[in-house]
Amino acid sequence: MWPSFLASSLRLLPGGWGGAVFQLHINKAVALWLPQLITTISKFYIGTKNMNSRFDLIKETHNETRLNQE
Repeated sequence: MWPSFLASSLRLLPGGWGGAVFQLHINKAVALWLPQLITTISKFYIGTKNMNSRFDLIKETHNETRLNQE
């Protein structure tokens, strides 16, 4: 779907401007989405790190409780 849409929209543009305008749209999209993507990935990474430390804490607490009961 996308390649045919892009090809038809680029054909409407005059001469050599098609590639330049297309490149501009790509750069604009990357400029808008890249920071959001980096933020999302870093939040996910920090979240999983925090979850792992929480799991470790739960395991430690569970082991201490079990040792105290024996």
